[in-house]
Amino acid sequence: DSDLIGYGTLNCMFKLNDEQEGTLVRKRDLAASSSSKLDLLDFSDAMIATMCVAAGCDYCENLKNVGIITARDIVYHAFLGTNHCGRTKVFSPLERTFDGLFSKTSLKLTHPEKEEYKRSFLHALLMFQYSVVFDPISGKCTYSRDPLTDIDRDLAKYKPYVNLCK
Repeated sequence: DSDLIGYGTLNCMFKLNDEQEGTLVRKRDLAASSSSKLDLLDFSDAMIATMCVAAGCDYCENLKNVGIITARDIVYHAFLGTNHCGRTKVFSPLERTFDGLFSKTSLKLTHPEKEEYKRSFLHALLMFQYSVVFDPISGKCTYSRDPLTDIDRDLAKYKPYVNLCK
């Protein structure tokens, strides 16, 4: 499942057939995409997860006219682009991501619809960042990462995200 890339999986097998053949995708090879439109060279784990949610995933539908390439471009500019945009207030990468998504969609969303999308988006992002996994050593379920101590510094700039991690 391609959603595994958003979880930060180091290696992922796609299209495994009955003969045990498939395509192995390694995280370290993602930057070597043959498509310059999907270049992920400078992408952090948080950026990849954000891109996956923005493009649409099991936990959050994409906005109309936002596919993987558009999501990649929005996230790249939100996290790695300049922050000023002629404004005096400093916006977090997630705020800039939402602005980019809402400007690219052809939907005319009301303020409550935008807020609901943000809520759904943040919950999906949390699923990628802090998934519940089974630890075979302890025999218990645990988080893949600790949501209280292992918060990405760029994501931590958006207070609603931090509040959900608590």
